[in-house]
Amino acid sequence: MGAAFWFAAAMYVRHGPETSFTSDTTSAVLMAASPLIVAPALYVGLRLTGSRDPVFACSVITATALLLDGLAIRYKPDMYGRHVTNGAAWIMFGAGTGLACSIVWPDEWM
Repeated sequence: MGAAFWFAAAMYVRHGPETSFTSDTTSAVLMAASPLIVAPALYVGLRLTGSRDPVFACSVITATALLLDGLAIRYKPDMYGRHVTNGAAWIMFGAGTGLACSIVWPDEWM
């Protein structure tokens, strides 16, 4: 699941709108919208896996995404196109957002 999240984000970095990572305003809006994107996706993922512990499950998902992000930055930076630094930072921000969402997740959702 973490690999799927990472791959979707990496493809957005490569093929998404140019202004996502070059304009400060658009980049700020994208960062602010990350919880709105990440939280529902994690919720669906956690329901599909049947996990009852959101912090552990999100930790595994985000650790996988971060490890793949690090490997891609080191060995395949062209995967991100021209926005290696900004795109990788956005993916790391999304991982942190996922962990934060899992900590504040209401128990009755699980």
